[in-house]
Amino acid sequence: MKSGNIVAVLALFTTATGQGLTQTTHTASEPPPAVTLDVRPPPSPERAAIRIGSDGQSITVEGSLGPGTAARFAIVVESAPNVKTIVLHSAGGMVAEADEMAAVVRDRRLDTYVETICLSACTMILLAGTDRAVAPVARIGFHRPYMPGRTGLMSAES
Repeated sequence: MKSGNIVAVLALFTTATGQGLTQTTHTASEPPPAVTLDVRPPPSPERAAIRIGSDGQSITVEGSLGPGTAARFAIVVESAPNVKTIVLHSAGGMVAEADEMAAVVRDRRLDTYVETICLSACTMILLAGTDRAVAPVARIGFHRPYMPGRTGLMSAES
């Protein structure tokens, strides 16, 4: 092997972080850099913050509807017997989580309100409200559901 620069290229494909190739350059007189491979699963999507309003009559849901959001939402709603309105600030998330949250809203006959943004799966919760209201500057966004791992078009029956 010739002395001089040796270029080591480590190909690491991580779908969760979008990282591709990492290139490291070192000279022959230096030891090669240490490579650490983290095999833990990628971090969960950002969790939604769920807060009871100071008057006890509203609950705000802000952020991504990731794994466990519906369970936490149900606990908060159960702990707030005087709640009347769910205030939504979300770009969406997992359809199954939103579906469970919408069921809680329907069962409790709660109103829904959007001040800023409610996209994708969030709209399922918005539409579950007994009375639904949207601020004039709010953005609402609908699209066809996407389920990773499923093929073909989803019909209204599926």
